[in-house]
Amino acid sequence: MRIFKSNTNGDPLGPVNVYVRAGTPVSCPLADGTPATLPYHRLSHTYDTRCAILAGCGTSTTVDTIGVQMTYDYDWKTPLHTLMPMAGPGYTMTKANAMRMEPIL
Repeated sequence: MRIFKSNTNGDPLGPVNVYVRAGTPVSCPLADGTPATLPYHRLSHTYDTRCAILAGCGTSTTVDTIGVQMTYDYDWKTPLHTLMPMAGPGYTMTKANAMRMEPIL
């Protein structure tokens, strides 16, 4: 999974935060204090702070756009793929989206 600041087309602007579904799960409490475990491990982290108040940071007065890209490798779970060797051992799906990060007004 990749999370990054993007333009409105979803193209990365600068560094990218990269997460993988491997390693030790991370404990992350929800807003109400309920414990939750995330199965993702952070490989790289580029943005430590971000101003979430549109009129209160002094450096930025525009709304940010965030991009998220997920890649999933699927391995066949049935022996039927042996009948079609050209299908290979599975396939990879990649989907992405860009959305506005709404500020706190």
